[in-house]
Amino acid sequence: MNARAEVGIFTGHLDNVICASFSADGKYLATTSKDTTMIVWDVMTTKRMLTLKHAKVVICCRFSPDSKYLVSGCQDRICRLWDTSRGREWISYSQHKGIIISLAFSPCGKYVCSSSSDKTLRVWSATSAKTRFTLLGHRGIILSCSYSSDGRYIISNDEASLRVWLAKNGCSVLKLSPTDIAGNVTFIPNPLKRGNDNMNNSHASSKLTWTLSCGAPGGFTDYCIAACSNRFVYIIDIQTGNEVVSTYVRAPVYCLTVGSNAYAACGDAFGNIYMLQIE
Repeated sequence: MNARAEVGIFTGHLDNVICASFSADGKYLATTSKDTTMIVWDVMTTKRMLTLKHAKVVICCRFSPDSKYLVSGCQDRICRLWDTSRGREWISYSQHKGIIISLAFSPCGKYVCSSSSDKTLRVWSATSAKTRFTLLGHRGIILSCSYSSDGRYIISNDEASLRVWLAKNGCSVLKLSPTDIAGNVTFIPNPLKRGNDNMNNSHASSKLTWTLSCGAPGGFTDYCIAACSNRFVYIIDIQTGNEVVSTYVRAPVYCLTVGSNAYAACGDAFGNIYMLQIE
């Protein structure tokens, strides 16, 4: 396999790019920005296909499984569902009381799960924008939400807790704090720093937190992936709540995504990208 560091540059945003999401067919890329727009690009040509304007900063976006729709989450507390063929807003969802942090489509495409700074997850219809149920229990800003690949579970996390819910009714089936998995491993010396630099860095790492989480890729439907501030990424068995395997990275992880097969990728605060394979 040959890999090139750069295959195209997408230019058009006027401020920081916050989020990027590929369509399921790989033909399109959606990006959100502080410039209050979401842009849809043709991946092969890097041409701008659509520019979708919002009232405020656009935090997150996700394509539907059939790539026909695109949902965006905005700083104005509104989720918007867009028809990608027409470039028009289809429906909007405005039940959150805080900014939208993360979005996920159910694998069947019928529902959207949204997380917010209001500490709630809401599952709503992608056709009527009616709330199916609200998931309560997080005590902090919910940093991520995702579905398992078979659609049975919703995985979410704030800094203090990782939670797994039944997607059919919103019942909580698992709650884990970072110490439940990591124990007292609160600091791993930074391999790129020495001496006093490591001592100074240990203070910032003294409290364990979850940074991101997601469902495991492919057929590993009973697993989820969670990144911790101690620089470990854990694969966790949803049924038992136990660690299956973990891997060490050089800095806290702030980007985590999974492929359709057995691979997951994460990016750390030092700019490193790691490809993980689940076997």
